[in-house]
Amino acid sequence: ICTGTIGAAVLASHLNAPLLPADEDALAYAAEHLAKKGTAWLIGGKESISDEFAAHFPRTKRIWGEGRYQTSVLIARQLGKVNTVVLCSDKGYSDALGVAAIAASNKWPILPAGKENLPPAVQEYLLERCPENIVLVGSHGVVSYDLEDKIRKMLPTANFERVQGHNRFATLAAALMKYSSNTMNLYFASENDVTGALAGSVLAAENRGVLILCNPAYLDLPPALDHYVFSLQTMPLLHAIGGQLAVSDETVL
Repeated sequence: ICTGTIGAAVLASHLNAPLLPADEDALAYAAEHLAKKGTAWLIGGKESISDEFAAHFPRTKRIWGEGRYQTSVLIARQLGKVNTVVLCSDKGYSDALGVAAIAASNKWPILPAGKENLPPAVQEYLLERCPENIVLVGSHGVVSYDLEDKIRKMLPTANFERVQGHNRFATLAAALMKYSSNTMNLYFASENDVTGALAGSVLAAENRGVLILCNPAYLDLPPALDHYVFSLQTMPLLHAIGGQLAVSDETVL
């Protein structure tokens, strides 16, 4: 259960669990599907997920820190040993949300980064775990080359990759081309529906699929994502997450 922490998608996939919002629908789903001694993982403090809400579950485990940076690191620690860490801008959610399904498929924690500096909790985690690979998502305008140089000096043996495009959709397309050049399922979600897109990223990871974020203001996919879809060797199954106002049939078909 979470209220928008992007890294929770990776943990949910790791636990082989659905990712649900903190609402009545989640309670109804849990009442039907959660085992009598099952555990609900709560991502966030009591202000976002109250004790009253948590009391509906037989068992709970809450993950939250002093702010979103520490919470993201605490989520990453639940994954155990990892070889790759994804760093995304902390100024928005588009880049992180776009790569959530890719990260979930590979058990890569997603951690926030400032444009010029790492949050202390993130820096501590990287120094402690010394991952073999660092993936920077976004151009130098959101994660600067100076910060990349700082991290390279901090982790001199790590391999670095940067995935970027001229806008958020081109960045997502670049990530898909690099890490998911062939897929069996395409899941389309509105970029404005963070909760739905997060749930969809877990579903995509489970079914060897990818998540494509759409702008509901336009019927057509952005050109970079359209190019990715047509580059696939075999036509995958298409899935829309949400109603027509979120993802129209014209966009998917």
